[in-house]
Amino acid sequence: MSLAVGGALAVTGAVNELTDGDVTPLELNIVRACSLFAVGISIAAIVEVDHILVDTASAITILFSLFLSYQKYQLKYFGTIKSSSSKLELEAQELKEANDNLAETMKNLDSAVQKSKKLEKELKTIAKTSDVTSLVRLTKEQKRISQEIKKNLQAKVLQDVLGIVLQSDRNNDMKLGAKEVKILCFRIGQIEGVDVNEDKLRQQVQDQPISKVNFVLLMLMFISSIHYPDYQMVFIFVYTRYRFFRNIKCER
Repeated sequence: MSLAVGGALAVTGAVNELTDGDVTPLELNIVRACSLFAVGISIAAIVEVDHILVDTASAITILFSLFLSYQKYQLKYFGTIKSSSSKLELEAQELKEANDNLAETMKNLDSAVQKSKKLEKELKTIAKTSDVTSLVRLTKEQKRISQEIKKNLQAKVLQDVLGIVLQSDRNNDMKLGAKEVKILCFRIGQIEGVDVNEDKLRQQVQDQPISKVNFVLLMLMFISSIHYPDYQMVFIFVYTRYRFFRNIKCER
């Protein structure tokens, strides 16, 4: 009887001490093993000792052991749900911030496009009146606005790429493996206005997992290196796909 009661108290004390927090460090399998051990001792005590106190203590031990095992399972289950919920909330916040930045970029782009349309009308008027001075001035303004639109388009594409990078880490280990990079290349290639040099990207990754932070830094490095030819670039912006740049060749 002493052995049975002692085993029950040991299991009860250990589990109760570790279940006060949100997540208990004691593994579920250990709790189950202790519970089965206590149940086995209790059943043996009932069979071997014919005494009402032994039977009562053993029955209570069995009930407590089963209850503690179930309680540990519930704690582990709800702890997993809480962890998943936290990750989803974090990803939702990242996507919200990316969406806000994209909205601001699109607003700037719309403003630049409106200016471009206005200048186009003025250029047509000047062409009819042969005002050379105004034509030169507006041509320079048109070039400036074109560069502004290019920057806004580049920012939009960059924002899309960053969003895809955040979503491509399927196992949430903050690293992009070979398979994840392959999927990433395909998804980035679907973005309007950007081409991916897969050979150059794989050469940089070198078949080793690359952290998301390093990947973003790599991306920014090649985007900012505008003096490189296309074959040396990982990400190649193609502005001629956009309606307002069908006849404009991007200068690198």
